[in-house]
Amino acid sequence: MLTHFEDLSNDLIYEIFEFLNGYDLYEAFSNLNSRFENLLIHSILPLKIDTSLMSKSTFQRYYNDIIKRNKHRFKLICLSNPFIVSFMFKSRILSKFDQLETLIINNLKSKDVENILKRLFVLPRLFSLSIILDDYMRDTTVFYRLVFSLPRDRIPTVLITAQLKIRLNSSLS
Repeated sequence: MLTHFEDLSNDLIYEIFEFLNGYDLYEAFSNLNSRFENLLIHSILPLKIDTSLMSKSTFQRYYNDIIKRNKHRFKLICLSNPFIVSFMFKSRILSKFDQLETLIINNLKSKDVENILKRLFVLPRLFSLSIILDDYMRDTTVFYRLVFSLPRDRIPTVLITAQLKIRLNSSLS
């Protein structure tokens, strides 16, 4: 029996969609046919963004076409490109992602950590924050003060990896 992808039930298609990055999902299925277009537009399916391989122009198109109208659906965002990190925080759009649970920021400068942390505290469902620094954070006092000033039930699981890597590397020398 030969089965085509289009013959699958909506529930099964939604399960497959859960494994895809939001950008790839829209690129592959949004203009395929009216059924898939409707599945994407009228879905409550949680979305994920991984911008690590996105160019500035691709992100701008994705932002205008998908992100702005689906802010309420994003559960995970991974930001790597310095332009995209800057844009997301300067535009204050990130504060509107009220379902965001996991935020990963790669290649962040330590001087930007305080400003970014201050803007994240408005996210009601943020449970996991991973920051990979591009340099060494000399004074972690401000970071810890900001994180632990949150109400107890709002302190996200936080991972900052650059310090550990640098300390381990310098101790091996």
